[in-house]
Amino acid sequence: MKFRVWVICFLAAGLLFYLAGCKKANLFDSADGSLTGHSGCKDVGKSSVSDIGVPVQTEQECIAYQYDGEDILLVYHTNSVLNCCPEQILAEISFSTGLISISEREQVKGCKCLCFYDISYRFINIPPGVYTVRITCTDGTVREYTFDLGTSLTGTLCWDTALYQPER
Repeated sequence: MKFRVWVICFLAAGLLFYLAGCKKANLFDSADGSLTGHSGCKDVGKSSVSDIGVPVQTEQECIAYQYDGEDILLVYHTNSVLNCCPEQILAEISFSTGLISISEREQVKGCKCLCFYDISYRFINIPPGVYTVRITCTDGTVREYTFDLGTSLTGTLCWDTALYQPER
């Protein structure tokens, strides 16, 4: 009888240690991303297809994406408004469950003028699922685009930029 009690206690303790050691993996634990390129200062209307081959509205600010169906996500921010003399365009990128946050900024605000830029990003280790890309622009404007990578490999969402005309 004592032997059975010890075996049951031993198995119960082992099960508790096993369950305590299990934790649900965060899908973003290995996610990574970077700004991969950008255009020079441009006038609205100069490009109609993003670097990733997704058609975009040329007179609007847009976020376009392309997904390989497994784990690589390309994001393209067209007509982002930045300083005409940024020296370098930078982005801070962070991940949390279902959210990819991007904060765009210039290294320096070298001139007293603004331009439109097209900015490209590449993300790896992004499994299929529903995601929101949140881009915070230099003026504090936040653009969000939510999409399901399990059902659509490409997409575009645009906003009207008619109120802003850049100075050159």
